[in-house]
Amino acid sequence: MTALLIALVLVAVDPGGTATASDVQLDLWLVDQPGIHLQAERVTGGEGRQAQLSRPRVSLGDALGLVADDGLVDLDDGTVRADGAVQATLATGEPVEIRSERFDLDAKAGTGTFTGTVVVTHGDLVVTCERLEVAFDTEQQAIRSVVALGGVEIRQADRLGRGERAEFDVEPGTVVLTGSPYLEQGSVRLSGTTIRFDVAGGEVACTGCRAVFGEGR
Repeated sequence: MTALLIALVLVAVDPGGTATASDVQLDLWLVDQPGIHLQAERVTGGEGRQAQLSRPRVSLGDALGLVADDGLVDLDDGTVRADGAVQATLATGEPVEIRSERFDLDAKAGTGTFTGTVVVTHGDLVVTCERLEVAFDTEQQAIRSVVALGGVEIRQADRLGRGERAEFDVEPGTVVLTGSPYLEQGSVRLSGTTIRFDVAGGEVACTGCRAVFGEGR
């Protein structure tokens, strides 16, 4: 079974008997999947083997950097929850900036989920969705996949695309919209099986397309 290790320094006990720590660094990693680091300005002991965090910061090498207002770490199952004004950066060919209300990290599974008014900025592309799922390669300290789910909306210049799912291919810098996707630009509306946005080139490609112009929309 994979072992979870936590290193906590500068721990003190206040007069009320609560374990606290200020200006500390928690290093959270898996024995066979090192690389995920958790820091916080203040740590307070919670129920069981949980700890509450003030201003938590999560990183995976240069691949992920995240800050939030509050958080909770469970030392038994290796999960971290970050709440309130979550801000994250995924270091890819073109950096991906993420804003949300909550982030849940499963260190053992190497996955992270953003929820609550998720806004993703990728070049000149702005994506909003209900949920954003990120898979990490903790050994290589890299991003494996990024998928937006639920009420996905993509804006790029004067284009507006909508669908139920968008998958980011971060290295070439493309986003593929699926789930009854359609794209509106001026008086033209395209619908099809997939709609692919090129972040760098600003081009759009559609498969299985149907185009409607003007009032016929």
